[in-house]
Amino acid sequence: MTPLRQFSCTLVVLAMLGPGVALAAEEETKPPNIVLILADDHAYPYFEFMGDPTVIAPNIDRLIEGGTTFSIGYNTASVCLPSLITLLDGTEPYPRRRGWPEKQPHLDKRSLPGRLQERGYKSLQAGKFWVNDYAAGGFTAGTKGPDAHGRPFQIAMGGADGLAVGRTTMAPVYDFLNEVGDEPFFLWFAPELPHGPWDAPARYLELYADSDIDEDAKQYYASISWLDDSVGALVDYLEHKGLRENTLILYLSDNGQGPFKFEGDPVPTGRRSKSTLFELGFRTPIVFNWPGHVPAGVVREDLVSTLDIVPTLMNYGGVDVPESLTGLDIRTNVEEQTRVDRRQIIGRARGRIPGFEPEGLEGLKWKPVQAFYLRDPRWHYIWYQALDLELLFDLQQDAKERVNVVTEHPKLVAGFRSEIETWKTAPLPGGSSAAPKTD
Repeated sequence: MTPLRQFSCTLVVLAMLGPGVALAAEEETKPPNIVLILADDHAYPYFEFMGDPTVIAPNIDRLIEGGTTFSIGYNTASVCLPSLITLLDGTEPYPRRRGWPEKQPHLDKRSLPGRLQERGYKSLQAGKFWVNDYAAGGFTAGTKGPDAHGRPFQIAMGGADGLAVGRTTMAPVYDFLNEVGDEPFFLWFAPELPHGPWDAPARYLELYADSDIDEDAKQYYASISWLDDSVGALVDYLEHKGLRENTLILYLSDNGQGPFKFEGDPVPTGRRSKSTLFELGFRTPIVFNWPGHVPAGVVREDLVSTLDIVPTLMNYGGVDVPESLTGLDIRTNVEEQTRVDRRQIIGRARGRIPGFEPEGLEGLKWKPVQAFYLRDPRWHYIWYQALDLELLFDLQQDAKERVNVVTEHPKLVAGFRSEIETWKTAPLPGGSSAAPKTD
């Protein structure tokens, strides 16, 4: 029986028992509104709960304090387009063997908002959006329409006029919340922050005037605080409209960044984050916040992938999860605090190789190369198969991935290679194969 039919039958039976019982049941089973807050380049170390003494982001902190946070969330890419594709339709953006994703896929009803629409959800795409226009992504409304093209590439593809959302305006979001009525809604809120241009107003720069960090870092931190204000404005408006009680909020970043130096580092960390296969490029905290439904004040170290977001939100929205999705539905793990059943994350992506540290990379060019990666609770393994180059980092001893220890652990590396080869050719859920077709 489908969720919708089961829900309808339940109401009929309860209505026979009395209007008060039926109304209570309807309120209890009403699916939540869903708000997906997508930061842009908010790298994982720059949160207070991660130990950063400098960052000032009280509204994001409140979401963390009031919810459950997976501190080791992993994106499927370290750049925005493929990463955002995963968050739209729950698929791996890079085929496991070869080939690259379309630059402008038409997702329509296959996307999360498209499937939620079939359950009565209204949806708004607000902010950054690298996929055609909002209708192609399955949204019922959006800030990036078909007239967004014909502009400079970065602006046109990045989101056109919607790039102002969260920076200089919240009007499209407020208008949507005013018009949605009693219908459940899905809000894609993606301010282009703390992504450049780092042009935060002076009031945000003043927060870091006395901080002992370089000027690029101050611009970056100021943009995080700017983002934080937009997050606070959104949450406040949800409360003002009486919507917060039945709204699930998720917070995460599409990839990492950091255009400045760690203490003692000779080079900016941005060269080792976005567009690379390093931890700083992929990792993001993933925050779930729904008062009364999601445990508050919980920080967990389970391995969670952004592939898990779409099936989990489909569950919350009463949508049947397609068997073809490779991510996990972790709703029960979130609400009941049970451990996520994943011992490692394996993926394929395209990344650049810095021509400097860590040890073992000297002399290599800074260029994008396809690679496979494997992340478990302790180790991060990167395999540039075409270059016969392997990297291994012990994250317990070397969280900043400065020292390549691949030659010190040959058996471990051989095991990781074997795991990747198995993953590359394993049948996918739903009966399809990961192996490429042959003629």
